[in-house]
Amino acid sequence: HCSKSYMRQSYLKAKIHKESMNEYGAFYCDSDESLLSIGVVKVNMTLCDGLDQEKLRQWAHELSQINPLNAFHEDGEYAFYRNIRDEPDFPFARILNALEPTLKKYFEIRNVEEELRLDDAFCIHYNTDQHDTTGKKHMDPSDITVNFCLERSADLVGSHVLFFGEKQLTGVKRNEDSADKSNQNGGCKQYLVAQEAGFATVHYGGHWHQTMELKHGRRTNVVLTYCFTDPSKSEASRTCYATKAT
Repeated sequence: HCSKSYMRQSYLKAKIHKESMNEYGAFYCDSDESLLSIGVVKVNMTLCDGLDQEKLRQWAHELSQINPLNAFHEDGEYAFYRNIRDEPDFPFARILNALEPTLKKYFEIRNVEEELRLDDAFCIHYNTDQHDTTGKKHMDPSDITVNFCLERSADLVGSHVLFFGEKQLTGVKRNEDSADKSNQNGGCKQYLVAQEAGFATVHYGGHWHQTMELKHGRRTNVVLTYCFTDPSKSEASRTCYATKAT
């Protein structure tokens, strides 16, 4: 008889590899378990009071509007960007509270208010009117990044986040089949992660990733970057963008 451990590993491999490599040479991660195996946690934020889908759609609409502070940046060619770090009404505390169980379980955080500080926060909106809807390969200048999808259209095609390689999360068994192995192109394995409205994906800032082209529809996300308050623990001073083409 197969052990439960063996069956679980076989299931995980099937979920990650259930589709052949796509045009990007990457695998889809479409289950919570497969996401955990590469170092990404998906959290349903709509379970938190005050973060229901209707409220999130309202925030998406409000934050993706041009205002006098961001109008000079908005030329329609690139994805819309708006800094919301000082947005007085945005529910930063409520979001962090909703993420607390995840941060404690997978990121070795004991007290989120004492150990983490919000370093940056911005809204980014993608639609097909923009000439360039991609984001090049980079690491974030943070220790932990929260990528929260407020809204996406039902006809969205593309606009995945592509992760390079894996990061180890606390309490997650290392997937030996994937870890540190190369894809058919000779580089580290790559994983496509869809952005689902009402869900946040949480990952280490040092996990290389990029945003893929939006081919149809629209989506609006807020990105919250957190740094450890203890300088000896933080790695957030890194250079975030790749220095050469990959």
